[in-house]
Amino acid sequence: MLSARIDRATVRLPAAVGWILTGEFGIPTGSSAPSFDRGHAPATPTPNACPSAEVLQAQESLLVALRDDDVRATGRLSRTPAAPCYAAQCGRAWAMHSRCYTRITSDQWTEGTYDWAKDSLDLPGGQFIDVQVPRWMIEAFWPPNPKPPPEVGVAEIADAAYTTPYLELMQQAIAELGISAANQPKKDTVMEWFRQKAGGASLSENHIRHLATFVRLPHSQKGGNRKWSAASAERP
Repeated sequence: MLSARIDRATVRLPAAVGWILTGEFGIPTGSSAPSFDRGHAPATPTPNACPSAEVLQAQESLLVALRDDDVRATGRLSRTPAAPCYAAQCGRAWAMHSRCYTRITSDQWTEGTYDWAKDSLDLPGGQFIDVQVPRWMIEAFWPPNPKPPPEVGVAEIADAAYTTPYLELMQQAIAELGISAANQPKKDTVMEWFRQKAGGASLSENHIRHLATFVRLPHSQKGGNRKWSAASAERP
């Protein structure tokens, strides 16, 4: 029976960008990660250097995954317009943000504009702040490139053998469905495979949906059942 504990830790979007670039949840050079006191930001953000092309590409990659609902985010929502004095002091057009986190839908990502300096998603009729995403989704969607140590000892071998039931099931799906850079099956086909393999295991439909996403290339999320060559998949 398949059973595993889901890592429910969350990270903010600038930290997720750091993972995409370096495989670590640090803040990439040229980006900002403001800290908020109940969501209040200074009226004048601290100036930052212009983000590099790599940072901008990583930011766009993350926003595309959020708009496509491949990665899910939550935030604290406000639909209360701020008084002029509050807006001048805190630099926000919206006040009284909820203490509870609300799921941000793909439609809201599409219609809104995310401000990286203030960590806010501005909507026509409201605003999300304190936007966070599950850490395990970021790690699964953008797996780091393994870097072998110069000398492999007993401890390193033990670490290399570490796996999880989810990773084992995804590897089995890749092998049995013949998934490769040149063969990207439809997501519905992969989901049905996971449903059959799950049986009575504790896999929810939401888990199945994400597992089916993570065994396919990010490029294929936009294009259905297209054939991608290995050469095209390796291009940045």
